[in-house]
Amino acid sequence: MHAKRGHLFEVKRRLGGAFSINGFIVAFSDSLVLLHRLEMDTFRLNGYTVLRSRDISDYRVFDTAENWQFRAVNHFHLKPIRPTGISVASLPELLASTSRHYPLLIPSPINKQTFPG
Repeated sequence: MHAKRGHLFEVKRRLGGAFSINGFIVAFSDSLVLLHRLEMDTFRLNGYTVLRSRDISDYRVFDTAENWQFRAVNHFHLKPIRPTGISVASLPELLASTSRHYPLLIPSPINKQTFPG
């Protein structure tokens, strides 16, 4: 995945039955991608999602005026924000840095292989 900050992405995950996610890449490492989520129903930024790079099966970048999504981002002046102090260098660093800054973190396991135990 070639990360382009500032552009809207649609990300599809490898996991069976997983839905696509729309958002802006605000941080990434070799193993993790942090998205500022965009709710397509309301076209408003709504929280953050971290995906493992290996779980991404496909993606689209809306980076030209030919895409209505690109025009809408510009029309509504949407500006993604990288949360201060959050590290995506590794999963342990992500969890530690997130817990220092945010009181609520909800891991969303998709299956037993994602978070065994």
